[in-house]
Amino acid sequence: MGRGEELAGVAALLREGRLVTLTGPGGTGKTRMAVETAARHPADSCFADLSGLAAGADLPQVVLSALGLRGSGLLGAHEGPAPLERLTSALAQRELLLVLDNCEQLIADAARLATDLLTACPGLSVLATSREALAITGERLFPVPALPEPAAVALFAERATAVRPDFELRRDAEAVAEICRRLDGLPLAIELAAARLRMLSPRQVADRLDDRFRLLTGGSRTAQPRQQTLRAVVDWSWELLPEAERGVLRRASVFSGGWTLDAAEAVCCTEADDVVELLGALVDKSLVGMEPDRDGEVRYRLLQTVRAYAGEKLAESGEEERTRQAHLRWFTGLAAEAGPLLRGADQLYWLRRLSADHDNFHAALGSAGPREALRLIGELSGYWLLRGLRFEGGPYARTALRSLPPEPVPGLEEEYAICVILGVQTPGGREALAEHYAVAEALMGRLRMSPCRLPAVLLLWAPITGAPADLDDIDLASAEQWLADPWYRGLMHIGNGFRAEYVLADMAVAEREFLAATEEFGALGDRWGRLMAAGELAVLSYRRGDAAASERYSASALQLAHELGATEDIADQLYARAERRISSGELDAAVADCEESEALFRRVGAVDNVGRPRLLLATVARLRGDLRSARELCAGLLEAEAPGWFGGDWQRISVLLELSRISMAEGDPVAARGYLREALPVGVDIRNRPALAAAAEVVAELLRVEGQPERAKELSGVAGVLRGEGGSVETAAQVLTEAAQEQGGGC
Repeated sequence: MGRGEELAGVAALLREGRLVTLTGPGGTGKTRMAVETAARHPADSCFADLSGLAAGADLPQVVLSALGLRGSGLLGAHEGPAPLERLTSALAQRELLLVLDNCEQLIADAARLATDLLTACPGLSVLATSREALAITGERLFPVPALPEPAAVALFAERATAVRPDFELRRDAEAVAEICRRLDGLPLAIELAAARLRMLSPRQVADRLDDRFRLLTGGSRTAQPRQQTLRAVVDWSWELLPEAERGVLRRASVFSGGWTLDAAEAVCCTEADDVVELLGALVDKSLVGMEPDRDGEVRYRLLQTVRAYAGEKLAESGEEERTRQAHLRWFTGLAAEAGPLLRGADQLYWLRRLSADHDNFHAALGSAGPREALRLIGELSGYWLLRGLRFEGGPYARTALRSLPPEPVPGLEEEYAICVILGVQTPGGREALAEHYAVAEALMGRLRMSPCRLPAVLLLWAPITGAPADLDDIDLASAEQWLADPWYRGLMHIGNGFRAEYVLADMAVAEREFLAATEEFGALGDRWGRLMAAGELAVLSYRRGDAAASERYSASALQLAHELGATEDIADQLYARAERRISSGELDAAVADCEESEALFRRVGAVDNVGRPRLLLATVARLRGDLRSARELCAGLLEAEAPGWFGGDWQRISVLLELSRISMAEGDPVAARGYLREALPVGVDIRNRPALAAAAEVVAELLRVEGQPERAKELSGVAGVLRGEGGSVETAAQVLTEAAQEQGGGC
């Protein structure tokens, strides 16, 4: 069977069923076939490499990362959904081929994940690669055959030429054909054999393979012959290595997903080792792979089979604990080095650098004790925040805190607070960590009074309990410490800007603060701070009538979000722009923004945000006179309401206000008043003044419909007060809620 026929066979199985598993020993042949199949598949595809995983609980997060999905927005809800829930939400309405590569080391967990996803996501198909079947209902197996002899010989010749430029296939064709037959056409075995040409002739390789096979035929009788052959090749390659190369290779097995030369020097080598020479020798022998990243730095990687074999040798050597501690120290140091640099001009480089070692950070956390875990989680908190992975450290944080008493760890107070914050945001975390949370509340009262070593502690804490109202609670000495650091100055301007805009409704002060933040963060090269400021300046510019400036700020915010890889923030900015476009009457453009925003929210599994653009679509439908569609959209949003539903009480109130407007358009003021009473009950506590102003406008509109022009004028004035045009905000809010509750229109 030729390659084209094999690929056609896999494609046919995928048409017959939604789960196909490529089985067989080794890894490279199955992976190549899976990649080629995905490239030819008519739907979108995603490749998730599971080879770096040590725990099945991490599987959903790895697939989320492979899909390029953020864990949550920068200003996310208090408690985010679990990774599996987010993944299911992201895939529920997508047509996608998901490739799960290297399932064998977590076969039971991979089977459960595939079952859960296929059950919940009707448009999903799964193509798995594994040495054995997943053994679940509906699975179709495709045993990956060995390379046919012509392809195997071509592969050997390609690798041989890389090792020995003077290699000529014609001269050694018979020996090469024998090698390929003896190795059953297994790509990894052929590559390893070709690498031996550095020191042996093809005939010598063939002869040694013959000896080695006879030596290693006493394994399990139930094992597949090719499994025995692959093991024989790796055993044979290992025995040919000098001890120094063996030491580097077995220690390299602690890496997950690859490593750099610096990491190898810290983890794999003794003082006497020349790491460059030793890694180069292992690369030449095809035991270590290498490839440059986008920044030109070389990263090294082990094939999974070699990594598993080297891991066994590491366990036998008695070096495992020492090596894992060296791995933990190196990656903790890398995260600590990156922390302050993530807030400057090299922000994107360091985000890429840390992302490349994502699997290594998880491996390090898996081998860390409680105090070590606290420190590493603290150092990673800024990276997780910028990448939208704020919940990623939650399980590790809870594990560490379970082994610690509810009190700050000396020297790690900020790290302790961060772990509590992350831990309580996992499902059920608030109850499980209640004692730790009480301690963290008291601790944060002190930490927020001055700059922190780990500023993410302030940014993560604010969505839970709220940031300080202003600087009045901070003594002068502490304020001077804050103002001495340009990044903290930028952060203070952001906080003051939000307070002026949403609490005080002082738009002039808000704009001044966000401009100051832009200047501070711009001088540093920090895109995150500029994104926060640009998004709000787009809103403020529009409110003061400068549509051109608003469009410029909006474009800047979107560009920064794209540079950061912040998908959910892109969706946020599109949603905000759609609001402004509706106000300007650009309904077609607004619909396009809403649809893209909704699609992005769904893609990242942000089910709590999907309702926001859908509500704007209801507004567009009402403005176009399609009242039936508008009402159906609103009804669907209320039916979908759940705890933490896309932004809390105000979002539900917004739907009810839109239903009130729809009822007025239908000529039913009685129903409109009913929605208003439900939206704004007596004593409602809404501190978002722009939102309250919008509610006042709806009440004023109803009063005009009911023939009460003077009262309508009064409520329009209330809206002005709530926008910061002067007057008592408390009185305005009271007038608003009373007007909403009045009996009117026969109600």
